[in-house]
Amino acid sequence: VESSSGELFNSWKRGKLQSTSGSYLLFQLQQNSIRVCKVSEKTEKSSFQNWNEFVSQELKEDQACWIVYDFDCSMARSFEVKDKSHKTLLICWIPNRCSGKEKMSYAMWSNNMKHCLSGIHKTIQACSESDLDLENIFEKLFPFRK
Repeated sequence: VESSSGELFNSWKRGKLQSTSGSYLLFQLQQNSIRVCKVSEKTEKSSFQNWNEFVSQELKEDQACWIVYDFDCSMARSFEVKDKSHKTLLICWIPNRCSGKEKMSYAMWSNNMKHCLSGIHKTIQACSESDLDLENIFEKLFPFRK
């Protein structure tokens, strides 16, 4: 992970704790280096609406990326989860439509991402939007909720 991207992640994490930062950072592999490509802006939308917009608008069906997402567990009302905290997710988005070379590159670099970013609660592999359905996310975050 490029040092400036690591610093940006740490600043985002500090801002998240102070409720001054947006809900996610989008990373991409560029010239054998992992770089932050987008920092979301702080929004007043509900977390549920923000999550659905993020999945439908930011994730491309033919382009891999990593996303560090500040996931608001208060969306869990209908999922029988009592945890109202926020969890920092690392989403490894490697869609099926990517080239084989891109899939291999992102899979290889994913371990590097996990080790360079401290404070990640859960890593989620996703290759389709259905993998990021709220029900699936809550099952991964809270496997013993039933």
